[in-house]
Amino acid sequence: MPQMMIHVVGGYQSDFAVNWHRAELDFDALFSETIDGALEVAGLGPTRSR
Repeated sequence: MPQMMIHVVGGYQSDFAVNWHRAELDFDALFSETIDGALEVAGLGPTRSR
């Protein structure tokens, strides 16, 4: 299967009121929230690979 490059144009700003360290959240939680938010703002949903 050929590889494709996918570019998501848009942005998302995480909630600055959340203290990620105090909430015992790590970089992966911040990254996940940011990606999920950007995809939602761009009107894209998750897809599953077959």
